[in-house]
Amino acid sequence: MWMYLAAATCVLVMAGGCASASEIQLDNETITSSPSNMASNSVMSDTPALLEFDTGDETVLATSSNAGESIDVSPFTPTTGRIAVYSDCVGSGRITIAIGNVAEFSYDCRENADDAAHGDELDVDPSGSPSISVKTDNQELWTVTVVAVPPL
Repeated sequence: MWMYLAAATCVLVMAGGCASASEIQLDNETITSSPSNMASNSVMSDTPALLEFDTGDETVLATSSNAGESIDVSPFTPTTGRIAVYSDCVGSGRITIAIGNVAEFSYDCRENADDAAHGDELDVDPSGSPSISVKTDNQELWTVTVVAVPPL
């Protein structure tokens, strides 16, 4: 069952400004997000803040946040045969997220608080151990959280 977006376990949030709540649509269910209200050097910015993902009772398998370039996250072990990948990126570029050799997603980053974060579901081998690779175009701020979801 899907819960709304807000604070995920161990998500590091790097943001510069405040943003209003946003929504994303996953399998015909709307998921609401809460912004991070952090300022950078006490200067407010027009750039929206990264969203924090509240996974509720979902099992967090992997999470990472970074301020630019790319990062590979250690492999995770799926606890079911299906995962959800929540991602957010702020700035004028794109974010590309690869889940091992299973899937790759690429999105425009949010340039204002009204733009939506992203959520994708996919089937994975529950005995596998995929890793997450994240790349951005222009060193945008980003965060990614992977959770286990019940199989269809």
